[in-house]
Amino acid sequence: SVIGDKLNSQFVVAVGDNFYTHGIPTDQTDARFDTTWNDVYTGDSLQTKWFVCGGNHDHSGNVTAQIAYTNENERWTFPDYYYSLLSNSKKTVSCSDSKFASKSNFSIQFVV
Repeated sequence: SVIGDKLNSQFVVAVGDNFYTHGIPTDQTDARFDTTWNDVYTGDSLQTKWFVCGGNHDHSGNVTAQIAYTNENERWTFPDYYYSLLSNSKKTVSCSDSKFASKSNFSIQFVV
């Protein structure tokens, strides 16, 4: 949350293993969505879209429950086992090495 505030994050990419150790055991109404995610990631900068994929621990449970949760929570976006996300920006792009800073348009595509 601190880093998200500092960088003014626009979205979060969650790269799997969302629910240790055996994923979601039931369906999209499972209490773990609240106790392990909704009630944990509460910072202001985290109240944005989350683009999610399943990891090996998630696949030990019911990954389709995580996909279905997309219809239950507006922040959670996991529309299918595979999808892509394209982000365009006109913001300053920077990194720890200032030679990579620019104020130009850029696009990035994530294949999830």
